[in-house]
Amino acid sequence: MPVFRLLARLRGLRGTPFDIFGYSADRRLERDLIAGYEKDVATVLGLLSAGHGRYAVELALAARSHPRLRPVKEKAVRDAKARYAQFAADLATPPPAPRQLAAE
Repeated sequence: MPVFRLLARLRGLRGTPFDIFGYSADRRLERDLIAGYEKDVATVLGLLSAGHGRYAVELALAARSHPRLRPVKEKAVRDAKARYAQFAADLATPPPAPRQLAAE
């Protein structure tokens, strides 16, 4: 328990250059995911219109699916990047709106 008390006192170091756990590959991946998500949201907000609402919601919800376990997380990140690319393409060139037939 003394080790945990010490770690609790050192929590002020989180996110600083003195955060020894922040240098792990998992933490770097998480920081990259956050930066990428913020960039994607900024892009979506720049392209947002009435026809793009569904894609914007899909993009926002896709980031919630990253698991915590490293081997599973790496596969989920690859899959999510592929989905992000598809959502970005759909935002840039949305499919044409379905035509409505006139009533006879």
